[in-house]
Amino acid sequence: MPWASPRSAGNHIERIYTKIGTNTRAAAALFAMQHGLLRTLEPVDP
Repeated sequence: MPWASPRSAGNHIERIYTKIGTNTRAAAALFAMQHGLLRTLEPVDP
């Protein structure tokens, strides 16, 4: 499956923000933390 274009990715992100009631990446990260959607706060090694 081909990768989504930047415009498509942006549309998906905006829809997610709308569903969770946020409008920034930081707010989305806080939502994820508050709802147990993150396993750890440790950085992931590349």
